Amino acid sequence: MTETVQATRPAHPAFTPHPLLPLPSPEAMAAAAATPEGQAKLLAFLAERRRALELSVSDPLNHRLRLPNAHKVDALFAENQIVYEAGGKRAGKTVDGVPRFLQACFKYGKGKRWCMQDNAKSSIANLQQLVWDNLPETIRRLNLKGSRDARAKYRVHYKPDNGFDGLLILPNECEIHFLNYSQNPGDFLGWKLGKADPVLPLDPAVPDIGALLDENCPLPWLENILLRCSDLGAKVHWMYSPQDGITPAIKAVTRGAVTVESAPAELLAERVNLPGLPKGHMPVVRKGTFGKVSVGIFHRFTQWNPFSNYAGKGGLRDLCEGRDRDYIMRNAYGYCEDVRGRAFPLFGEWNVVPSATIPAAGSNYLITDPGGSKNWFTLWARATAGGELWIYREWPDWETYGDWAVVSQLPRKLNGDKGPAQPTIGFGPAQYKNLFLELESIRVPAAIQARAVHGAVVIPAADWPELLKSVNDPHHAAVIKAAVAAGEDLTELRERIEDRLIDPRAARNQSASDGMYQDLITKLGAVSRNEQSGVIEAQPMNFTAAPGLDLRDGVGSINEYLYFKSHEERLPLVNSPRLFISDRCRNLVWAMNTYSLPTDSETTDDACEDPIDCLRYLVTRGVYYVVPGGKVQTRGGGSYG
Repeated sequence: MTETVQATRPAHPAFTPHPLLPLPSPEAMAAAAATPEGQAKLLAFLAERRRALELSVSDPLNHRLRLPNAHKVDALFAENQIVYEAGGKRAGKTVDGVPRFLQACFKYGKGKRWCMQDNAKSSIANLQQLVWDNLPETIRRLNLKGSRDARAKYRVHYKPDNGFDGLLILPNECEIHFLNYSQNPGDFLGWKLGKADPVLPLDPAVPDIGALLDENCPLPWLENILLRCSDLGAKVHWMYSPQDGITPAIKAVTRGAVTVESAPAELLAERVNLPGLPKGHMPVVRKGTFGKVSVGIFHRFTQWNPFSNYAGKGGLRDLCEGRDRDYIMRNAYGYCEDVRGRAFPLFGEWNVVPSATIPAAGSNYLITDPGGSKNWFTLWARATAGGELWIYREWPDWETYGDWAVVSQLPRKLNGDKGPAQPTIGFGPAQYKNLFLELESIRVPAAIQARAVHGAVVIPAADWPELLKSVNDPHHAAVIKAAVAAGEDLTELRERIEDRLIDPRAARNQSASDGMYQDLITKLGAVSRNEQSGVIEAQPMNFTAAPGLDLRDGVGSINEYLYFKSHEERLPLVNSPRLFISDRCRNLVWAMNTYSLPTDSETTDDACEDPIDCLRYLVTRGVYYVVPGGKVQTRGGGSYG
């Protein structure tokens, strides 16, 4: 009996399977081949596909096949100084990030750049191997040669067991230093990262990445890296799968970030995962800040990486089966919620609104929290007819004074450290009264004043948008229009303040004045005179002591304003919070996102307590919309009300 063996012909290179360059179905190819024109197009496509596959192997840096949505990361680099790429397990962050970093190294030539990972061992095994794999063959041929030639301007010294020995110098004199987070950031001061030639123009398609950070970068290192990149304007790319939840560094770059794009999440399809997002969606692109540095945040879903075995046996989809929501968010979508100890877990980006969208109609209130060695943190709020509370101004404002509090490097110090806005600028009661008046002033554009110079006038409705285009506050615009119609003096317009509230503890503090002891409310309500000259410095301003309720009662009252069914669709009046904060009130927003009750933190020195104190005094006092004509009785109002 003779055995017949049939040889299996190897597949033609043009038909090599590849998940990033899929072939048409056999039926589609057969249909195309049925006509001469279709056959020509099919052959051209297969030839182009074959060449793309070959180039991706021979020159992966310049001809790599990019993972889905990689262009979104490119777009974030065009707009931000830091790009934080948070991905699920095996999502492909580093595979996409290393070539982008190397493109900057080759494009911009001479200069120093850092490539960092947790420790030397993981850097050698992962990051440095990926750098080697992506180097062009012309560079790889130089391996170990430069170390034997003292005249060489390059240093390519790679071995699998020890990587690049900490340094790779390309022939264009770009130095890539391989550091790790176990080193002391204090040992790396004075460096300048990025392109060294200031005349060399930037290519919009190639971001000048001064530091590529992989995995868990600690906050001290991140702050040092930003300083090293600041001199030359280089950017930072940080890639991390937040397996262990929020770290101080993640908190610093994501706190208060706003979602600008989301996408369906297969493993969390049955619920509203985050308020404001469609059912079954998770964030893809978010935007935030780290101090005054812009941050772009990209969440890379594991399901997008065809090389991750996401849907295969034992893949991430199987690993997430039956696991809790937080586990799935972190491991499949690179997202983690920072709710540990937070006093306001329902506060989020949905409570922060553009200042120009705050309602014009409402009753205004002020609340201030005086401090001896600190500035008086102060809020202005507008209560509307629907029972909503809109915070429209804060002082010290972030644009002028910076952060009231900042993320602490100590993970357990949940309420942060004091920021540059806290130390007093030396104001006393007289200066604060004048400051409040100045901030409450309504400035009328010159063009309107010119038209209303002779008293009441009628300005056509079509003219108002152009006349008011410089007035960003809708309330101010409404007051101006009403004053013009009534023929009022336009040089002294101010917001009407229904009541001015003050921290009850500070209100009772007494100090000597003209030989008499006066509490702070009395001093604020009196004429302020210069003690030496007797010149009047400020007129009386009446304040009311806010209720001195327990801290937890105040926190509970704030949470009542924040409550809504967070895993159902958010709808105005039906399922919605009642507290909204202007996006210009960044210090209050930071505090709302951060504040933990003192017993839950490591220290009783709560860096962000003052904004929260102001808000809790406001809501426990009970602030209401006052119908024109005074239907709701209010207390005080002040000489400037």
